Amino acid sequence: WKHLHDFVVGPCNRVAFAAAQSVTDEPTQGPNPLILHGPVGTGKTHLLEGIYAGLRRQHPQLKVLYIHAEDFTNRFVQAVRFGKQNAFRRSIRSCDVLLLDDLHFLARKKATQEEFLHTFDACLSDGKQVVLTCDCHPRLNDEFSPELMDRLLGGAIWGLLPPDRETRLALLRRKASGSVRRSGTSTETSANAAAAGIPDLVLEFLADRLRGNVRELEGALHSLRHYGQVTHRPIDIDLAREALGDLLRHAVRVVRLADVDAVVCRVLRLPTGALQSKQRSWSVSHPRMLAIYLARKHTAASYAEISAHFAGRSHSTAVAAEKKVRHWLQTDEKIAMGGRDWSVRDLLERIERELLH
Repeated sequence: WKHLHDFVVGPCNRVAFAAAQSVTDEPTQGPNPLILHGPVGTGKTHLLEGIYAGLRRQHPQLKVLYIHAEDFTNRFVQAVRFGKQNAFRRSIRSCDVLLLDDLHFLARKKATQEEFLHTFDACLSDGKQVVLTCDCHPRLNDEFSPELMDRLLGGAIWGLLPPDRETRLALLRRKASGSVRRSGTSTETSANAAAAGIPDLVLEFLADRLRGNVRELEGALHSLRHYGQVTHRPIDIDLAREALGDLLRHAVRVVRLADVDAVVCRVLRLPTGALQSKQRSWSVSHPRMLAIYLARKHTAASYAEISAHFAGRSHSTAVAAEKKVRHWLQTDEKIAMGGRDWSVRDLLERIERELLH
């Protein structure tokens, strides 16, 4: 099990980490339920496993259940098939703390959602701690039932973003030093340990250029170390450029809110500043929704920061705009913008090509 003390904390995840720590220290005394959401590779499962390990260590008297949503579904289906629903419910609800990973797996599974909703209600009414992870803010998942959505929105909801430069460097340093410790025995010389490591200058070079999640950073370190071993060359920036050439070429550049704003205006032939105006006509409001969606996808800005940039809209307006564009994509909506008819999917791809060029 991963532990909270191994989690690298940065601006992109600090609040979520603090909430997880509070659950570990004093379960049911802080946010309950606690929902942690974010894209793949941002640390949701690490935090959930850290809560589990911390509770087992600090509160051994508590019965802590860690379960993946897929396992919850499979066990429920088996219980229904063999008429053992009551035994299934007892096995889940007898815990003191329920930790469920990847809640979004229950999307489109109405019967399982309903069963989980009853479990959720039973745990909360009995004063039990519940912590869930999800791939996006619950409000953005149209596949959750209204009843489940209502319960989720009543909890503390904290997001984890892809690592910023500061956090990427800290992650790289942690992974690099951890690999050195694991690579040898206590009898190895310090010279061998140093040779297995990666100079900090190289780690800074990677942190500046790689924009991916934790797994991509870890993969880059593995590739770099292996390339150095097979070529019998010391690891430096030149070696990093050679070993990770494809990865570095395809690394996504830093995108700012101003970049999104400018590209959307340029593609849709809007005057500069139009998306920051108070104008509410569809000719401006629809492009603004697209800009908000792209800002959430390609920048590390929070809803509050995005709202402040685009005409000072409220946090809930930004959430609704992102949800609306997601719906357009799901229904393959056609819209008229910039003097022509577009498929929303095609328009977004057109904007993204220019944004990331």
